[in-house]
Amino acid sequence: MKKIPKLKNLEVADSFIQVNFIKGFSYIDTAGEILNLYQNDEGKITYDMNAQRLVLANDNFPNTSIRELKISVVDLWAKFTNKDLKASIDDYVTEAKKIFKVTMAKDAKRIGIRRNYIFDPKEQVADLGKLIKIDSSASVELTTMNFTYNHPDGLKGNIKTEVLVDSEGKRAILFDIDIYNRGDSKLSALKKNLETIEKAFESKDLLSFVNAIIEEL
Repeated sequence: MKKIPKLKNLEVADSFIQVNFIKGFSYIDTAGEILNLYQNDEGKITYDMNAQRLVLANDNFPNTSIRELKISVVDLWAKFTNKDLKASIDDYVTEAKKIFKVTMAKDAKRIGIRRNYIFDPKEQVADLGKLIKIDSSASVELTTMNFTYNHPDGLKGNIKTEVLVDSEGKRAILFDIDIYNRGDSKLSALKKNLETIEKAFESKDLLSFVNAIIEEL
């Protein structure tokens, strides 16, 4: 099976950014304040809220790459559907600064970026956007590989692969790649930490891991 020359050449299905806090905040007291940040001129806002988590829909973030944002007492999570990771990081940091000013969050214990890449080895799938996972009874998971970077900032990561299929039965491979920095860090350095992880996604080390998996498929 052919190797991938560059990871960024693959189709990106989804991207996610998540920060886990060292110390939580009073969710009930601050949820209303966070909602106030996103009310439009008519006072409207699209959201879903329960006792554990506040979910903001993409129409609260016009002109950004954010598709969904979730806030809880322990983390801030966002989903993106564009290929431009730099734009996703910029948009995430912009919203995080607003929210952290309300929640008074200062420190993180984990900062991570997760991306789903689609690899079509035979270049036969007409519409990569219509691929779905094979039923779990059909051995969905091909392989799982864990890797650790010898990186000065202590980055670690996991790779998981799954089979995808289109309506005609043609198959492709999903690479679910999660790279993160686990360790106490200041949220004031959030953008710098995310940019370090962004570089890891572009590294030759990661590409080698992915191509090693491809050789085993």
